[in-house]
Amino acid sequence: MSKPLPAELWENIRTFALDDPASGFPFSKKLQKENNWTSTFTAEAIEEYRKFIFLCCILPEGASPSDTVDKVWHLHLTYTTNYWIEFCQKTLHKDIHHFPSKGGGEEQTRHHNWYQQTLEQYHEVFGTAPPAAIWPVSPYKEKQIPVEIYDEDFFKKTVLIFVVLTILFVAGLNLFGSTGEDFLLYYFILMVAGIAVSGILQQHKSKKLEQVIDQQFPKKFTACQVAMFLYGTHRAYQTALIDLLKRDIIETLGDDYKLTTAPVYDPQKEENPLFPLLTETIAAGKTFTYQEGLGFIKNDKLQHPSFEQLTSLSKRVDYQKFIIPGIVLAIGFARLLQGMANEKPVGYLVAEIGFFSLIALMIAAQYSYTYLVFKKSENIWMNQNNKGYSNNILNNFTLLGVTAVAGFAEYQVLTSVFESAAPTKRRKDDGGLAGSYSSCSSGGDSGGSSGGDSGCGGCGGGD
Repeated sequence: MSKPLPAELWENIRTFALDDPASGFPFSKKLQKENNWTSTFTAEAIEEYRKFIFLCCILPEGASPSDTVDKVWHLHLTYTTNYWIEFCQKTLHKDIHHFPSKGGGEEQTRHHNWYQQTLEQYHEVFGTAPPAAIWPVSPYKEKQIPVEIYDEDFFKKTVLIFVVLTILFVAGLNLFGSTGEDFLLYYFILMVAGIAVSGILQQHKSKKLEQVIDQQFPKKFTACQVAMFLYGTHRAYQTALIDLLKRDIIETLGDDYKLTTAPVYDPQKEENPLFPLLTETIAAGKTFTYQEGLGFIKNDKLQHPSFEQLTSLSKRVDYQKFIIPGIVLAIGFARLLQGMANEKPVGYLVAEIGFFSLIALMIAAQYSYTYLVFKKSENIWMNQNNKGYSNNILNNFTLLGVTAVAGFAEYQVLTSVFESAAPTKRRKDDGGLAGSYSSCSSGGDSGGSSGGDSGCGGCGGGD
């Protein structure tokens, strides 16, 4: 029997009966009870499971499920005849195998990337973003990229060597029995060593983190999405305004904006986050202010799974970077307490401790996840657009702001309003991590899938 075409296949999947009408406790009821879901959420989860299976069938390398979809899949697999015979063989005309994660950092990273690609392909295939309640931005509960940035062996060996040498240094020189002047000299040497080792560890972390960001930075996105990620709501909103102005949908009227036309909204093609609510609310020929326009932004069109993951990575707290400075400071404070107890002058030691703390904090800030993630992401986007001087005015604007449109007469009227709401770069802190999940493959092969968001109407985008 020949395989059905995608449209026919989807119809077959959509209408496939998971519930046995003769059963007093059908599939959906069991799924609801086992997971303590509402009947509405259960129905939605089953619908998303159908879509997941469709993606597994049409994508060359399969798809990766969310935790909720995986629960539906697990239960369906227990209905062996229904799943393997009625569903796979007679409906799909192929076997969809379940491969649980093997665990480990590399495996988690692979599955994370696969999951993000699945979300992007979902958007392309079904013309809408997957529902966040069932398809969260990340399959991990804390929504964190599941990768250890530090090389564990290198980090442990470096710290161990520093600790051993520090103990030998302190014991060999009888550091706490030395005179005040000698201690200040010896402590300065220890501070220099601590700064050098901290710098080496942070450089090592930075190189590995850059590789993660390179892999995570999406291939397809809109100019509005990258503007939101790097610079926040105002830059994304301003990018959307320029897009509509460029498409002659709006025009400037002093400091306000006038909707010149109200074209038909196509949800599958239109990616401008301002377009839907603006054209629904404002009649053609009517005006709106800059602040009023902010209320028309559809935030779901500014979201991108990969950018959300990078933002989550930027929140991670790097406790490891405080270990080496902590050892150095502990020795300094111990001597400080010793001097105070013996009523000795400690002013110079306080100055040394303060100087070291300042340098350590500067290194910590320069190599924080927050700074590195956004700086590297910005560099990637700048390199893709010739540092803001490419042929794409929208992409240039996301990087340079009003400087990118200063030479265009039709945009000059925007600059005063835009500059008064000049966005600052997004910089966030804290974070979490965790988790592993499953994947599917048809015919027994495993792999990932690729994809991305469609272009932003006329709102530019990444290639």
